[in-house]
Amino acid sequence: METILEDIRILDLTHVWMGPWTTMMLAEMGAEVIKVEPPWGALGRIEERGPMYGGAAPSFHHLNLGKKDIVINLKEPKGIKLLKELLAKSDVIISNFAPGTMEKMGLGYEECKKIRPNIIYGVISGFGDTGPYRPYSSYAP
Repeated sequence: METILEDIRILDLTHVWMGPWTTMMLAEMGAEVIKVEPPWGALGRIEERGPMYGGAAPSFHHLNLGKKDIVINLKEPKGIKLLKELLAKSDVIISNFAPGTMEKMGLGYEECKKIRPNIIYGVISGFGDTGPYRPYSSYAP
């Protein structure tokens, strides 16, 4: 059966709730979603209360249904290099880091556009990339 996004590859650099939920919906529509996780584990793997299954909270398993997973240390140059190689073969990159984080890693829109000119660059933040509340972190818009 054909799905609406079956020929789309998405790099998922999201964490906690709203980013993984967004990319989960895209995976459900048929996109190939590759979740990029740090070596120390994604923030969503740990819940303060409740049972753990396979080393992760049940919500982590739910929010990552249908996704592929890769561990990349984005604090290391070789990790950034590997992500850029994946980016060259992807259609979309989505993140929900604090504003400015992607730019600090050399993965801002302008840099990503040089690697993949037609990239769709999605950024999710609680308060947006501009305006007086930009520097404040948030897990939900």
